Amino acid sequence: MVEPQLSKVLTTIEQHQANKVSSYGISVVHIKSIAIKESEATVNDCLDSSKAGMRDTTTRRKINRGIRRESITTTLKKGSDQRWRVSKYVVLGEGC
Repeated sequence: MVEPQLSKVLTTIEQHQANKVSSYGISVVHIKSIAIKESEATVNDCLDSSKAGMRDTTTRRKINRGIRRESITTTLKKGSDQRWRVSKYVVLGEGC
């Protein structure tokens, strides 16, 4: 990951740790399209996170669960090492 997404993720991790919350499960991607222009790529996805969610780290009790169909757009930047890194991750909402 690179900025600005990197800072957002690190801040969220700190907040979750402070609140004794962690994620569980696996989200399944269903890529709908990929557009590449020079050193930037945009990936549109219909994410299925219905078997994932958040849980209390003390009790291990599930707090919530993800949804089956969620539209996501991710922007990636190609680094000087030719590797792609997430620079922006946007949840567009429920449904695909």
